[in-house]
Amino acid sequence: MTKRINCLFIFFIMGFAFLTVQAQQGSAVKQFALLPESITGVGFRNDIRETAAMFFYMYENLYNGGGVSIGDINNDGLPDIYFTSTLGSNKLYLNLGNFTFKDITEEAGVNGGDGIKTGVSMVDINQDGYLDIFICKSGFKDPNLRKKILYINNGNSTFTNRAAEYGLEESSFTMQAYFFDYDMDGDKDVYFVNHPFDFSKSMTVQATTVNGKEVYIQDTNTVYVSDRLFENRSGKFTDVTKKAGLINHTFGLSASIADINGDGWPDIYTANDFNKPDYIYINNRNGSFTEKLTAYINHVSFSAMGSDISDFNNDGHEDIFVVDMAVEDPVRQKQLFAVNQNYDKFNLMLKFGLYYQYPRNTLQLNNGNGTYSEIANFAGTAETDWSWAPLFADFDNDGWKDLYVTNGLKRDITDWDYKVFVLDSIMNSMNRGKAVDLNTWLKSIPTVPVKNYFYHNNGTLKFDNYTDVWTDAPPSFSSGAAYADLDNDGDLDLVVNNVDGPAFMFKNNSRELAPASSNF
Repeated sequence: MTKRINCLFIFFIMGFAFLTVQAQQGSAVKQFALLPESITGVGFRNDIRETAAMFFYMYENLYNGGGVSIGDINNDGLPDIYFTSTLGSNKLYLNLGNFTFKDITEEAGVNGGDGIKTGVSMVDINQDGYLDIFICKSGFKDPNLRKKILYINNGNSTFTNRAAEYGLEESSFTMQAYFFDYDMDGDKDVYFVNHPFDFSKSMTVQATTVNGKEVYIQDTNTVYVSDRLFENRSGKFTDVTKKAGLINHTFGLSASIADINGDGWPDIYTANDFNKPDYIYINNRNGSFTEKLTAYINHVSFSAMGSDISDFNNDGHEDIFVVDMAVEDPVRQKQLFAVNQNYDKFNLMLKFGLYYQYPRNTLQLNNGNGTYSEIANFAGTAETDWSWAPLFADFDNDGWKDLYVTNGLKRDITDWDYKVFVLDSIMNSMNRGKAVDLNTWLKSIPTVPVKNYFYHNNGTLKFDNYTDVWTDAPPSFSSGAAYADLDNDGDLDLVVNNVDGPAFMFKNNSRELAPASSNF
């Protein structure tokens, strides 16, 4: 799904609760301790059980996983956690302190209902001092199963879905919602990152002649497909996408909101999968945006997924990180290399106006003069497997923002042996009218969990791979992630939504590991 799931309301208030983390016998305490359900009370799992009515080849974003958002829903000073489940029940966990949580989903009335749930955000949408919960949906052809949910906080740890009343019960194929004040009028508007349902039409282009010149026209059917911008008008949201110049036809997986051109107004960076390039929508400060990717960026990721914008080198300028599907391990790289971007295809994409795209992560360093330099290879962050949620944050309290990247796909559908030998045979059988057993088919696809990445920022525009230094977390299929100081001890903890496995609850041990002279 996130690609990246927004974590709103990060808490830095120090508390006196102390949780002793016991190291395994003979091993040292890690920076991040993975705490089990027996300690935290968090037993959430996002299990994806496929059936003939819904499986990967019916909806190719099925394995993208779910989101997670963190915020204090009852104003007790402790951040609470909400998970979305792709096909099951969402969960809300109330923080009881000392890294223990209670599942209050049913009494709070926030299980998310039917449909494929994707991104989630916590935001005080009605400005009453209590955080509300907004849930996106996608996948099913029936638009009623894609209606978004806005759980308004009743102020007593219960919620009521009032999406229709607020004008937000719309049915686009949405991966995530981003709340921000695009028109600077003091309230939160919202941008939806959407995608088409038919993935076979990731790029439909036809040639036509205009004024004697051959031009290329893209498929622009935008019903439920185009990204959407809704303006908040006194508590009622109105679709202003067309007026704002944001009608598009992309395979969006994430967005990041930041002042990209330094004029004090929020702009939008959208990360788009398949053949479509990313977009940079510059805010014109009059209710409209203009797409200006090529004015700032020299090249982008090909299969752009999660994204984050942050000043990672402390120079006062926001930098852009976008993750792709580039695999670091040389053997697995050859097994899964999905984007056979040969010379002819590359030039054809340029001819169609799809810009310079390369199949790896991109780290765009803001030069402070309206230009960006792409330095992912130099920084050591170009390859992190099939990645979803990148998060910049100072995880060790040294003043430099580190980087966490979630990885993994439930099934390796781009494995070359599977595609060439197994899938080809299955397709031939189906084309001859023969029945194929779904379970046998799915079991034939390789399933390989992988580790998430921790990168330590060493302050030189480079990152050191601290994955095994900072955590003993096992390989997983991880999607949405968020950070917050869950125990109010002055460092940032992590929560990760995993497919077919328990959620990761990481306690940050910076306080425990800090030298006695440090200022905690």
